[in-house]
Amino acid sequence: LRMLRAVRFASRFLFRIEEKTADAIRRNAGDLHTISAERILNELKLMLEHPSRVVACDWLCELNLLSTVMPELQEPARHWEQSRLVLTGLCPGGQEVRFPLALAGFLSALSPSEAGRVGDAILTRLRASNEELDRTR
Repeated sequence: LRMLRAVRFASRFLFRIEEKTADAIRRNAGDLHTISAERILNELKLMLEHPSRVVACDWLCELNLLSTVMPELQEPARHWEQSRLVLTGLCPGGQEVRFPLALAGFLSALSPSEAGRVGDAILTRLRASNEELDRTR
């Protein structure tokens, strides 16, 4: 969980993650599966809702955490490059957005039917509530 929090804090406060720390995160990214799904979902929400969402996702890609957090994406790095523009334009004034809108922006590089399927799969695996699932559909 500390790996995700490092990303969240680095993006929110514009910190730089030291190279030794970044290397350790890359080496241990696969260990995220030992963390409860609900806690991963909460960190993901905090990252995507905040105005620094693009920076957070850049870090997730750079540190090889995106494929662990969202294994449902076939090619997360390619996907991120396409979705980055949409997330950047969500709230040009730097405001927070609700998680369903941020997730939809993140998945915008997919076809609508695939985005729905992948979004449901991600939220189900991360044990989102039924209410959260309904809001993202």
